[in-house]
Amino acid sequence: QLVADDSAPDAPQQALTGQINHCHDLAKQLLQEIRHTVSQLREPALPQLALQLKALAQNVPQLQLDLQIPPGLPTDPLSTALLFRVSQEAVTNSVRHSGATQAQLQVWTHQQQLFFRYRDNGALAHWPLHEGNGLTGMRERIEQAGGKLLLSNEQQQLQIDIELPAEIA
Repeated sequence: QLVADDSAPDAPQQALTGQINHCHDLAKQLLQEIRHTVSQLREPALPQLALQLKALAQNVPQLQLDLQIPPGLPTDPLSTALLFRVSQEAVTNSVRHSGATQAQLQVWTHQQQLFFRYRDNGALAHWPLHEGNGLTGMRERIEQAGGKLLLSNEQQQLQIDIELPAEIA
């Protein structure tokens, strides 16, 4: 048990009080930093289409993917997710069905519309193209978002064109 000794000099007491106040200030500062960090973790970062597509390209080394996406492209999270899923399906089809080794993916905006074009150097086995589950799902998602999907045969190579409202509500 500690007992206060009135005869003790004030200097050690003041030093102890200073150290306690310093510890208190540090604890407040740390708590503030923790709260800031937790707040940042709770706020979901907006997905960035270009970064997601670069990661996709790195995961498919057998296909050289040329991305043409302007910096700061304004896309809402739903458009970003939709175009990323479409890109996944297109890349999968290029590798699995057409034997492509290169593909070009372009995204741009014009007059409140978002445009997407995907073209590879693979060979189409036949035309008109039979839409399997992947392409059918792609078409359904695009149309559900108020967009249009056009599949075309450019020099025996598949080209996918998509037009979406600039922001999907």
